[in-house]
Amino acid sequence: IAKRNNPKLVMYAGPGAGKTTTLCHLIKKLCSDRPHARILALAYNRAAEQIMDDRLKTMCVPRIQNSEAADIDVTGIAIMTFDKLGYRVNERDSRETYVDDMYSDDEEDNSKAAPSDSYRDSLRIAAASLARSGFARWYVIIVDEGQDILPLHASIINSLCRAPNNPQLIAAGDPR
Repeated sequence: IAKRNNPKLVMYAGPGAGKTTTLCHLIKKLCSDRPHARILALAYNRAAEQIMDDRLKTMCVPRIQNSEAADIDVTGIAIMTFDKLGYRVNERDSRETYVDDMYSDDEEDNSKAAPSDSYRDSLRIAAASLARSGFARWYVIIVDEGQDILPLHASIINSLCRAPNNPQLIAAGDPR
């Protein structure tokens, strides 16, 4: 896995089998083998995010804070839920759009998607803009609790995996 022989890896195991623990050990190995790598771990909910975060802290794995996730010079592991990723991507895009608009003499561009309060709309906007944002530059993308993701989450994963550096995808979930 650390040699990236497989662009995609799926780990199937039942509840309590140690999928998250295995992912944490894998992340530690990846970070020690590739100290300049950027790894993104996506969790379905905050509880899963917190479990992974706590385990990686005890393993002393270098973390990327969510506020630094778009900075391609910051290395380590970023752990976030899909909605936090969407928020960060949309936050960055809205700041860049605001700055671009401040210095533009053009008329208003109605083709830009307006920020939305809807969770699904927010994630759709984020998925569409991931390809051109700094959030798409990861060495490995890890998805925990893969059995819980929705098609909207899958579109975000696909957007991340289409990055020019061709990140490896590792997903863990319960086949039942």
